[in-house]
Amino acid sequence: AALFGGRSAASLPPGPLSAPRWETAFQVGRPAEGTTGGLAFIATLAGAFAVKAADDVAEEFVGTRFLRAAGAPVPGARVVFPADAEHASILAAVEAVAKQYSRRGDAEGAQAVMVHVLVGLRKYDGPLLLLELVPAARALDDIGASAALLLEPAAGSRARARLEAMGRVWIVDAALHFHDRFASRLSCAGYDAAAAAYAEGAAADGVTGNLGNILLTDAPPGVAAVDSHVKLVRGAASDAAALAA
Repeated sequence: AALFGGRSAASLPPGPLSAPRWETAFQVGRPAEGTTGGLAFIATLAGAFAVKAADDVAEEFVGTRFLRAAGAPVPGARVVFPADAEHASILAAVEAVAKQYSRRGDAEGAQAVMVHVLVGLRKYDGPLLLLELVPAARALDDIGASAALLLEPAAGSRARARLEAMGRVWIVDAALHFHDRFASRLSCAGYDAAAAAYAEGAAADGVTGNLGNILLTDAPPGVAAVDSHVKLVRGAASDAAALAA
């Protein structure tokens, strides 16, 4: 644990979802301000993990499994239910790390873990989503001037592999009615009208996606889709089917 003391939990090597060893947790981190709430990075002697609490854990788990089955690159995931002993073990591990920080004289770090991480994980009275950590990742919306090098097909086989993987994610997102990541006429109702209004100076609502949910990685295929969900399709046909049921 001392070897990794100067690195954030999110930057450490990922551990196996089958044996996280929560009792050995030694570091806890959280995303930057303004990003997904209820998300924590926990490092144990088995490796680092992402743990998420939300009111739509089922949507994300099903969406992630569907993407994986369709061949889209996503991190591994499993659900930890409140009745599972592991659920309490995860919360206890976070609290134990806060106490470790306090004993080392890091009162600010201990408070951050207790107030921002532990409260976030306890906010929703439901299951936790345990996610495989994506190592050495950069969000697509952060690459800036590196876009040509990382994504242009002419840049080489890795860029082509990334584009092909992103294409699979885009198609599956459309099938799942999930349009947070990519905005297009395939996934967003009224996209053409919104794009035309944007071209005339209107706000970008409806024509831009959240590319922070696409991570560029060094491992093949060079892309990982995170924060994936399956959404209910609303309309006359689906409403009629629901009423009939």
